[in-house]
Amino acid sequence: MAGTPHHALGGPLPTAAVATAVAVVVVALVGRSPRDARSLVLRGGAAYSGGFLLLWAGVRLLSWRFAVDPRDSPLVAFVILGGAALALAVQGGLPLYLHTSRGLWAPVVWLFGISWFCTYTFLRVGGEAGAFFLLLLWTLAVVPAAVVGLALLSGLELGVRRGRRDGWP
Repeated sequence: MAGTPHHALGGPLPTAAVATAVAVVVVALVGRSPRDARSLVLRGGAAYSGGFLLLWAGVRLLSWRFAVDPRDSPLVAFVILGGAALALAVQGGLPLYLHTSRGLWAPVVWLFGISWFCTYTFLRVGGEAGAFFLLLLWTLAVVPAAVVGLALLSGLELGVRRGRRDGWP
Protein backbone atom coordinates (compact mmCIF):
# COMPACT_ATOMS: atom_id res chain seq x y z
CA MET A 1 0.00 0.00 0.00
CA ALA A 2 1.30 3.44 -0.86
CA GLY A 3 2.50 5.44 2.11
CA THR A 4 3.14 2.39 4.28
CA PRO A 5 6.66 1.91 5.60
CA HIS A 6 8.48 -1.18 4.41
CA HIS A 7 11.08 -3.33 6.07
CA ALA A 8 14.65 -2.34 5.27
CA LEU A 9 15.66 -6.01 5.52
CA GLY A 10 13.00 -7.18 3.09
CA GLY A 11 10.33 -8.60 5.38
CA PRO A 12 8.97 -8.79 8.90
CA LEU A 13 10.76 -12.04 9.78
CA PRO A 14 14.35 -10.83 9.17
CA THR A 15 13.49 -7.52 10.83
CA ALA A 16 12.13 -9.32 13.90
CA ALA A 17 15.18 -11.61 13.99
CA VAL A 18 17.59 -8.66 13.94
CA ALA A 19 15.50 -6.81 16.53
CA THR A 20 15.61 -9.86 18.79
CA ALA A 21 19.38 -10.21 18.36
CA VAL A 22 19.95 -6.54 19.18
CA ALA A 23 17.71 -6.74 22.27
CA VAL A 24 19.51 -9.89 23.47
CA VAL A 25 22.90 -8.19 23.06
CA VAL A 26 21.70 -5.09 24.95
CA VAL A 27 20.44 -7.19 27.86
CA ALA A 28 23.56 -9.40 27.83
CA LEU A 29 25.70 -6.29 28.21
CA VAL A 30 23.77 -5.39 31.37
CA GLY A 31 25.22 -8.44 33.11
CA ARG A 32 28.77 -7.56 32.07
CA SER A 33 28.53 -3.94 33.12
CA PRO A 34 30.26 -2.41 36.14
CA ARG A 35 28.25 -2.24 39.34
CA ASP A 36 28.82 1.49 39.87
CA ALA A 37 25.33 2.82 39.14
CA ARG A 38 26.34 6.38 38.22
CA SER A 39 29.07 5.27 35.84
CA LEU A 40 26.77 2.69 34.29
CA VAL A 41 23.97 5.18 33.71
CA LEU A 42 26.26 7.69 32.03
CA ARG A 43 28.27 5.28 29.91
CA GLY A 44 25.45 2.83 29.26
CA GLY A 45 22.92 5.52 28.38
CA ALA A 46 25.37 7.27 26.05
CA ALA A 47 26.34 4.01 24.33
CA TYR A 48 22.69 2.97 24.00
CA SER A 49 21.71 6.34 22.58
CA GLY A 50 24.64 6.45 20.18
CA GLY A 51 24.05 2.90 18.99
CA PHE A 52 20.39 3.44 18.24
CA LEU A 53 20.98 6.79 16.55
CA LEU A 54 23.61 5.13 14.37
CA LEU A 55 21.12 2.38 13.51
CA TRP A 56 18.44 4.95 12.65
CA ALA A 57 20.79 7.06 10.53
CA GLY A 58 22.50 4.09 8.89
CA VAL A 59 19.26 2.54 7.69
CA ARG A 60 18.08 5.86 6.30
CA LEU A 61 21.40 6.65 4.63
CA LEU A 62 21.57 3.23 2.99
CA SER A 63 18.05 3.55 1.62
CA TRP A 64 18.02 7.39 1.43
CA ARG A 65 14.59 7.66 3.00
CA PHE A 66 14.68 11.24 4.17
CA ALA A 67 11.43 12.98 3.17
CA VAL A 68 13.23 16.25 3.85
CA ASP A 69 16.95 16.60 3.29
CA PRO A 70 18.56 17.31 6.70
CA ARG A 71 20.72 19.98 5.06
CA ASP A 72 17.61 22.00 4.20
CA SER A 73 16.95 22.77 7.86
CA PRO A 74 20.06 22.02 9.91
CA LEU A 75 18.78 23.70 13.09
CA VAL A 76 15.61 21.60 13.15
CA ALA A 77 17.65 18.47 12.41
CA PHE A 78 20.06 19.34 15.23
CA VAL A 79 17.23 19.94 17.73
CA ILE A 80 15.44 16.70 16.80
CA LEU A 81 18.67 14.68 16.91
CA GLY A 82 19.63 16.24 20.25
CA GLY A 83 16.23 15.54 21.75
CA ALA A 84 16.28 11.98 20.44
CA ALA A 85 19.79 11.44 21.82
CA LEU A 86 18.63 12.58 25.26
CA ALA A 87 15.43 10.50 25.12
CA LEU A 88 17.33 7.38 24.01
CA ALA A 89 19.93 7.92 26.75
CA VAL A 90 17.13 8.02 29.33
CA GLN A 91 15.51 4.99 27.69
CA GLY A 92 18.77 3.05 28.00
CA GLY A 93 20.21 4.48 31.21
CA LEU A 94 17.21 4.50 33.54
CA PRO A 95 16.61 0.73 33.54
CA LEU A 96 20.34 0.18 34.06
CA TYR A 97 20.24 2.47 37.08
CA LEU A 98 17.20 0.75 38.56
CA HIS A 99 18.82 -2.64 38.09
CA THR A 100 22.20 -1.76 39.61
CA SER A 101 21.00 0.50 42.42
CA ARG A 102 17.86 -1.38 43.51
CA GLY A 103 18.53 -4.88 42.18
CA LEU A 104 15.28 -4.85 40.16
CA TRP A 105 14.82 -7.26 37.26
CA ALA A 106 11.65 -5.75 35.78
CA PRO A 107 13.70 -2.91 34.22
CA VAL A 108 15.93 -5.47 32.48
CA VAL A 109 12.87 -7.15 30.96
CA TRP A 110 11.53 -3.71 30.01
CA LEU A 111 14.89 -2.84 28.42
CA PHE A 112 14.69 -5.98 26.28
CA GLY A 113 11.18 -5.08 25.13
CA ILE A 114 11.85 -1.43 24.37
CA SER A 115 15.12 -2.27 22.61
CA TRP A 116 13.31 -4.81 20.44
CA PHE A 117 10.55 -2.33 19.62
CA CYS A 118 13.04 0.46 18.91
CA THR A 119 15.11 -1.73 16.58
CA TYR A 120 12.04 -3.05 14.77
CA THR A 121 10.69 0.48 14.33
CA PHE A 122 13.99 1.96 13.17
CA LEU A 123 14.41 -0.85 10.60
CA ARG A 124 11.23 0.24 8.81
CA VAL A 125 11.71 2.90 6.15
CA GLY A 126 9.55 4.97 3.86
CA GLY A 127 5.92 5.75 4.49
CA GLU A 128 4.12 9.05 4.69
CA ALA A 129 6.13 10.40 7.62
CA GLY A 130 9.74 11.42 7.24
CA ALA A 131 12.69 10.03 9.12
CA PHE A 132 12.95 13.04 11.40
CA PHE A 133 9.25 12.83 12.20
CA LEU A 134 9.84 9.25 13.36
CA LEU A 135 12.56 10.45 15.75
CA LEU A 136 10.38 13.32 16.95
CA LEU A 137 7.46 10.96 17.55
CA TRP A 138 9.77 8.53 19.38
CA THR A 139 11.10 11.36 21.57
CA LEU A 140 7.78 13.02 22.40
CA ALA A 141 5.39 10.07 22.57
CA VAL A 142 6.98 6.64 22.78
CA VAL A 143 9.75 7.26 25.32
CA PRO A 144 7.58 9.18 27.84
CA ALA A 145 4.84 6.52 27.68
CA ALA A 146 7.42 3.74 27.95
CA VAL A 147 9.08 5.39 30.97
CA VAL A 148 5.68 5.52 32.69
CA GLY A 149 5.39 1.79 31.97
CA LEU A 150 8.87 1.26 33.41
CA ALA A 151 7.88 3.13 36.57
CA LEU A 152 4.75 1.00 36.96
CA LEU A 153 6.66 -2.26 36.43
CA SER A 154 9.39 -1.22 38.86
CA GLY A 155 6.84 -0.12 41.44
CA LEU A 156 5.02 -3.42 41.06
CA GLU A 157 8.24 -5.38 41.55
CA LEU A 158 9.13 -3.32 44.62
CA GLY A 159 5.63 -3.82 46.02
CA VAL A 160 5.77 -7.58 45.51
CA ARG A 161 9.22 -7.73 47.10
CA ARG A 162 8.06 -5.69 50.08
CA GLY A 163 4.94 -7.79 50.43
CA ARG A 164 6.89 -11.05 50.35
CA ARG A 165 9.40 -9.67 52.84
CA ASP A 166 6.62 -8.64 55.22
CA GLY A 167 4.89 -12.02 55.04
CA TRP A 168 2.33 -11.32 52.34
CA PRO A 169 1.62 -14.52 50.36
